[in-house]
Amino acid sequence: MNRIVHTMRVPVSGVMPAQRAQRALRRLRALPVDTAVGKVEPVPVWRNGERAVALQFGGETLLTVFQGDVDADIGATVDEVAAASARVLDDALAARRALHEPQRVVAGAAVALSGIPVVLAVAWLDRRLRGALAPRLQRIVQAEAATHRLFGMDWSAFGLRGVAVMMRGLGWLAVGVLSVLWVGHTLRQFPATVPLADEMREFLADGAISLTSAAWNAMPDLAAISVILVIARALGWAVDQVFMAVGAGTLRLPGVHRETAKATRRLVVFGLWGLAVVAAYPFIPGSDSVVFRGLSVFLGAMFTLGSSGVVSQWMHGLVIVYARALRVGDSVRCGEHEGVVVELGALSVKIVDARGDEVTLPNGTVVQGAIVNHSRQAPQGTVRGAARLSLGYDVPWPEAHALLKAAAERTPGVRSQPAPTVRERSFGDMTVDYELVVWIDSTQPRPATMAALMRGIRDVFDAAGVGIVSPQLVSFVDPLAHSSSTPLSTVAGGADESAAATRPVR
Repeated sequence: MNRIVHTMRVPVSGVMPAQRAQRALRRLRALPVDTAVGKVEPVPVWRNGERAVALQFGGETLLTVFQGDVDADIGATVDEVAAASARVLDDALAARRALHEPQRVVAGAAVALSGIPVVLAVAWLDRRLRGALAPRLQRIVQAEAATHRLFGMDWSAFGLRGVAVMMRGLGWLAVGVLSVLWVGHTLRQFPATVPLADEMREFLADGAISLTSAAWNAMPDLAAISVILVIARALGWAVDQVFMAVGAGTLRLPGVHRETAKATRRLVVFGLWGLAVVAAYPFIPGSDSVVFRGLSVFLGAMFTLGSSGVVSQWMHGLVIVYARALRVGDSVRCGEHEGVVVELGALSVKIVDARGDEVTLPNGTVVQGAIVNHSRQAPQGTVRGAARLSLGYDVPWPEAHALLKAAAERTPGVRSQPAPTVRERSFGDMTVDYELVVWIDSTQPRPATMAALMRGIRDVFDAAGVGIVSPQLVSFVDPLAHSSSTPLSTVAGGADESAAATRPVR
């Protein structure tokens, strides 16, 4: 009947304790179910010259309690142990008789079945409540995410998922607790299973006490972790404010430039949180266990082996930032790619080229090549542009300068201040190499403005009847017949950043 009546520990007359227990169990099972209601009587006896206590029922000995069966740690006498065993045995016999009483069995089954609708009703109510609360919580989370961003990112999706998991967990917890209570109540309806209900209650009580004790013991460590995190968060906020002021130009720090303020802030905050993790690590519950340490070493090894390429790109990104070679919005050329910088990431640089395509360049590639920045040394609000072309020695340099400046003045997007400049780059065997430097309004697309400047140079030189000499071919223009439409040849020239051509000539 799920009850421990007595524990036998010593052999008697060569009979081992296990055999004694089997014999006593056979005698108990041999008792008729309809045995008259009575009590088990403890009767003192002498066996093998030793005082013992026999448990008798209706004059028949069911089992005998010897002095050696008494647990020495509990400090009880053989009579006390025998009396306790007699009470348990009376309860077991009463439970066996109850199993053969139809009325009690039917009543217990009815009570047990009546708890099933209650559990199902709670599960249904939990589902309805979650369905009713989900839209409201979704609106609250989205409103909070819109007004309070974390590190500049929208955390509403993660918040909604966390709220959904929490609601589902609380609902299942409520259903689970109610189900356990129902099982315990059902077990108590039948005398044979009452000890199981008591054991389950003790098990849950012991578990709750152990969990509460563990949580209580961990409270000082959790409080220390909370204090460390609060201090780290406060210092992080202070660091953000300082470097935001440096980036805005309202504060100056030695060795920190406006261009490097953002990256320096990230490094300082990263180091700050690293120190916070190191300080909080000893207070994490279970951090001193072998499993926790082994897992930490394993994850560290995995990160070290798998992140070498990522760390390399990150270090190259720091080189780009602290060399102040690029800024967001600069017009640059990186290798064969030319465009406007739209993002300086930890792992790559993104630029938008003249076609409108976004080009992602790994930081390692950018560092290993030459970087031409058209915006860094230009006056504020402008971008530098240059066009090169070759003219024959028969063209006086004042005329060449005047024509190039006239082409710059008629090009939309080219500023008159600072004024365009022309300089001779080199003398060739047959030509002089000129370079026109202009300042383009930063609000205008540089590639389109440079293309318009090339067309303007060609139109101005064609109208003046001056031929442009390319490095490969010489074009001759007849000043008296330059308006003729009969084409003989077309010459395209220019080098580096420009291209120029003569109009059709005879």
